[in-house]
Amino acid sequence: MKEYYKAASEAFFKGDHDKAHKFLKEGQFFMTKARETDERSAQKLLENSYSNEIVTVNLHDLEPKDAVRVLKLQLTSLCGFSSIQYLKILVGITAEEAKGPRKRLVLKFLERDSIAWTEEENGTVLLIRADEIDPRKMTFAKKINCQSPINISLR
Repeated sequence: MKEYYKAASEAFFKGDHDKAHKFLKEGQFFMTKARETDERSAQKLLENSYSNEIVTVNLHDLEPKDAVRVLKLQLTSLCGFSSIQYLKILVGITAEEAKGPRKRLVLKFLERDSIAWTEEENGTVLLIRADEIDPRKMTFAKKINCQSPINISLR
């Protein structure tokens, strides 16, 4: 997708407007397909989650800012459903990772939005009561950029 948009901008700057338009249309096509796939995936997740109470969100492979962005997306899309009681946030694998910048930034974000959590497994896991959070009251809900991959699993 990004390659098509990049190629479109390069073609536009070179003056080849027809080629730029073609690349732009291709990028939009693949963006639409990605959104449709994300929607189907989210729907499947919700259909399967009726028998599960914990959704695990794995952030330990992401950079700190990306981890917060993915967490915002997950909170916005999964909170408020009575079938999902907890979000289990993996911020690290080792105790050293649990003390790093990823966890600090995630905790700062949770504190800023007054979202309660508990720590488990030597601080590598944060547990959030998702069923008690009203997604309409989240200050960040309207500012989400949905262009990063989602890495979640049901337990």
